[in-house]
Formats: sequence, structure tokens, C-alpha cells
Amino acid sequence: MKTAARNFGCRCLRSITNIYGLLLIIYFILRFLVGDGLGAVAFLNNCIPALLFPALLVLPVSIKQGDRFAFGWSVFAALFFVFVFGPRFLPRNAPVADDLGTSLRILSYNTGQDLSDYAHVDKLVRESHANIVVLQEITKDYIDEYWSELLGIYPYQVYGPLEGEKQVGMGILSQYPITELDNFKLADNGLVFQQRASVNIDGRVITLYNIHLTFPWIRVRSDPVFSRLPWPVYDNEVLQEEVSNLVELLRDEQTPIIAAGDFNLTDQSSDHQKITNLLIDSYRDVGFGLGYTWPANLVPAIHIRPAIPFVRVDYVFHSDNIRSLTVKVLQASGSDHKPVVVDLVLTDE
Repeated sequence: MKTAARNFGCRCLRSITNIYGLLLIIYFILRFLVGDGLGAVAFLNNCIPALLFPALLVLPVSIKQGDRFAFGWSVFAALFFVFVFGPRFLPRNAPVADDLGTSLRILSYNTGQDLSDYAHVDKLVRESHANIVVLQEITKDYIDEYWSELLGIYPYQVYGPLEGEKQVGMGILSQYPITELDNFKLADNGLVFQQRASVNIDGRVITLYNIHLTFPWIRVRSDPVFSRLPWPVYDNEVLQEEVSNLVELLRDEQTPIIAAGDFNLTDQSSDHQKITNLLIDSYRDVGFGLGYTWPANLVPAIHIRPAIPFVRVDYVFHSDNIRSLTVKVLQASGSDHKPVVVDLVLTDE
């Protein structure tokens, strides 16, 4: 009886495993044929490499059991993981700042708007020793309580329109003069106003973007073919519009660029590719590991539990006349996002 039950359990597990493998094959075919133009593929792209992790466990089992089908798809998945993500676990030889130009430390942090207090944010900003701090989802309460105390460290302080009941917006703290500031939306239905600032660094002007793109969402809509059948749809249309408009702005810039913030997209998306066609992703350039930044805490809007980061959505991008030295994802500090701190150097080229 026990042997029969065990054999039945093994057959069920094998069937489930191979169904997973078949679905993985379908995903990869669609990924290569249509990319994230298809909502389901775009959603699954966000889950890479977590989506591939079970395949790494299946591989040795398939070898032991002689399961050719499982061996085939798990080998492909393992090779994909190694090829795409393996280099991120290798040592990097970063350039030395003194040999290149002016060093610059950037802290980017989505502080989260649903916090009981902002003492941890103040502590993080002070201890980061950043030259420029770009913040998303700051509140009027935080600005009123803490920013005046930071004037000795950051004499140049700007924030954009504060919207909603909680008066939430974007802000920049800088040790260097901010000579120009624009607050604007990248799409009419965009989540918040973005910021574009001109910063004078020892006589050289850089363009700084503080970005918080609209998060994608899963909505239930009627199917376009079977109009009466509601269907879950991955809705990232506003995000894609914002990225397209941002890319147009970046393309027209004539000064060195830093674009930092919560982009609400992963580095497996075509939107990330559009940005990195123009700018360098500092974490991909010199970071170690996967650099997951979200969710680092309970997400108020959707109550994700457990709060274990599994995607990287917070970035510091820069133009090729700026070099990355080091980049770190810091420990969680109250928000559902982890802070990112990057050491850059503004080259003399």
C-alpha cells in the first residue's frame, strides 16, 4: 500500500513538473517571438529569475531519473539563467575616481508614503554621505519636520507638487547648486509629477531626472474576442507611454545625464532596453548579485506577504560621460523599497 501511494505521488510530481516545463517552453517561445508586447509575457518577465529557480532543482533530478524531457527544458532554463544573470556574480574591476574626474555619490530612495514617522529616512539620508539625494513618495509632513534640519548638509532643496490627501510628491536634496527645475508629467494619466533639474557641479552642469513611473497593474477586462468573458489583463500602457516620452527627453539632452528613482520596471523588459539604449544601468554595470529592491516591507496598496524582495525596480542610470564606481542596495529602512546608493565619477571627457 505504501509503495503504491509513493509511486502515485512520484507520478503526480513528475506530471506537475513536466507541465511546469511545458509552460516554461511556451513562455520562452512567446518571449522570443513577441516579447513583452503580450501582457502575460510582460508579467512573467518581472518574475525572472524566480520563475527559473525550480528548473535548477529539476535538472539534477532529471539526470538521476533519466527523464529526457525534463532534462532538456531544465538545461535550457539553467543555461539561460547562467548566461543572463551569471556575470552579475563575477568580480568587477571598477575604475579609480581620482584618475577620471569629479566623484559624485547619489542616493535614490522611494521613502514610502504610509509611514508612521520619518526618523529612519532622516537617519538614512544623513548617514549616506551622498552629494545628491533623490526621493520619491515624500510627504509634506516629512518635509516640514526634517528638511530644515538638513540645510547645513544640503543647502539646495527642491520638491515638486504634493498631491492627494497625504500630500505626496518628489524631492531632491543637493550639496551643489540647483540652477533650474522642471516638474512635469510623462503621461496625462501618469501617477505623479517627475522632476528634471540642472545641477552645477564645480562649474559643470549635469541634468538630473528624479523619476517615479506609474506601476503596472492586473485588471479584469472583457476579452476583445469573447467580449462577454472577463479576463485578467496585465496593464502597463501608462508605464510604456511614460518610458517612450522619457526616452525622447533623454535623447535631446546636451549635458551629462543622471536619471534615478523608482521606475516600476525590471531589467528584463523592453522598456528597460529602451532606456539602456541611451543610458547605462549602474547596477548592471558594476553591481554584484541581483540587486532586488522590492518589496522590502509590507506593500500597503496590495498587502504582499511575505515582504521579500524579488524584483529590481529602483535604478540609477547615467550617460556614458559618467562612470560607475560602486553601487549598493542598502537594507530596508521602513519603506517597501530598498534604497540604492551609487558612487559615480563625472569624467573630464
